[in-house]
Amino acid sequence: MKHLYTVASAALVSLALTQGAGAQDMPPRTIGSLDVNAATTAPLQVTRSVHVDADPEAIFATISNNENWVGWFDSLESVDGQDDARTFTFAGGQGSLTENIVAFDAPNVFAWAISDGNPLGLEDHLGALHVMPDAEDGEGSVVSLSVFYNHPDLAEIAPATEGGGTTITDALVGAHGGTVAQEVFGTDTITIRTMRVTNTGVDDLWSVMVDGFGDVAQWSSVISEATLFGKTDTSNDGLLGVGRKCFIPGFGSEVEERVVEVDREAGRFAYEVLAGLPPFASNGHSQWDFEDLGDGTTLVTSTITMRIADGTPGMAVGMTKGSFRQLMTISIDEFIHFAHTGEPHPRELASRS
Repeated sequence: MKHLYTVASAALVSLALTQGAGAQDMPPRTIGSLDVNAATTAPLQVTRSVHVDADPEAIFATISNNENWVGWFDSLESVDGQDDARTFTFAGGQGSLTENIVAFDAPNVFAWAISDGNPLGLEDHLGALHVMPDAEDGEGSVVSLSVFYNHPDLAEIAPATEGGGTTITDALVGAHGGTVAQEVFGTDTITIRTMRVTNTGVDDLWSVMVDGFGDVAQWSSVISEATLFGKTDTSNDGLLGVGRKCFIPGFGSEVEERVVEVDREAGRFAYEVLAGLPPFASNGHSQWDFEDLGDGTTLVTSTITMRIADGTPGMAVGMTKGSFRQLMTISIDEFIHFAHTGEPHPRELASRS
């Protein structure tokens, strides 16, 4: 059968919508060995992943060194404490905040919770860094930072928490080398940006994604069948306005999409989602950018945006972020594998059985 992650995605989002965000009926959430629900009932607000050119042990040593955190944030004067809690003192007499260490599971999970009453106004906070060997290419590690919290004014606090996540993950890349892999953020509008550097030329990538717009089921384990509708001219110039219906077994329904931008010179391709998003989401838009880095190497960037309906529970938004984050990780890796090798990803082959 096709990839079952979408089944879990739909079920979790449905639970969040129908049952609310109460701790007693919250769907299970884990980050490595960490039980997220035991630490917070807040929704996932920000998540960012990077590929780091080092093993988990070296990365964990960097993460758990307080002196590094002082160097990462200009606003900090000192960070004191280690085992159970640590105190951040801000420069210029701007006060301090305390973090309780929730998980210290070397070399994979480092998590902390900022106490309520902090200067940022964060409530029910949890930050977690998850370090794992890169299973996709077998080299280096993938580090994911997830931040959960509630706040009276999410729009006001979001830039600070998103910026903090960027600072931490970029610092790890700066220390060990690597690249950004994925960013997921937003509340009223969710943005999911996934990036990969591949030793595959733009022409080969373009051929699969754009020229083969109707053949997505050949390489995607999530989609079992795809058909074009409306215009069916899949040449570069004629593709604008072409529609695609993709059947996703995990949802038991189709997603309908329509091409809205084809710019071969700029390396940009985009389509909008006409139907099939979760009931509380609208105005879905997907964009693919291909940047030629030279020597047959390409930076591939996938950006999905979804507008969320007013009044949607925060837990539903948080579950959507987590679900679509993993979905896009699966999709971009399977796409690049097919474009590079001409063969479906092993996960796609397994999904056909």
